[in-house]
Amino acid sequence: MKPPKKLEPLTGSDLRQAVLDLLSRRDYSRHELFTKLAIKAADHDELDILLDDMTERGWQCDLRFARQFIVSRSYRGQGPLRIRQELRQRGVATMNIENAFDDSDIDWQQLARETATKKYSSEKENQDKLKHKAQVFRFLMYRGFSSDQTENVLMELFS
Repeated sequence: MKPPKKLEPLTGSDLRQAVLDLLSRRDYSRHELFTKLAIKAADHDELDILLDDMTERGWQCDLRFARQFIVSRSYRGQGPLRIRQELRQRGVATMNIENAFDDSDIDWQQLARETATKKYSSEKENQDKLKHKAQVFRFLMYRGFSSDQTENVLMELFS
């Protein structure tokens, strides 16, 4: 068995190619790109300069990443609180997060209603109503919907 090949740190065009390879598959936040490539890069300053160049050219944009992320996560039935938290974890600036949410045309109340209905529509009618209501409440809060949105859905479903 051969010993594992030791990889040389990436510099110059190899580092640029690594960034382009990642960006060709999907959008990344600047922080995600830096984290992924810092391990492979020979010089972190060179990586910073390269990422600045990618941003200036419009090949990497945190605002565009945030917009796409919001749409993607909303299709999964996740709420705005959870999405904001995940974007912050990915290093997206608060200003970009808020601008992306302002640009989105998602009706979060409707999404909460659809998410709860999809998950709990097949529940038995004779189930304890209070227990069922608590399940729906916990589920929507876990998914990242606000307490107001969750309360409104509960009023609609259980009134």
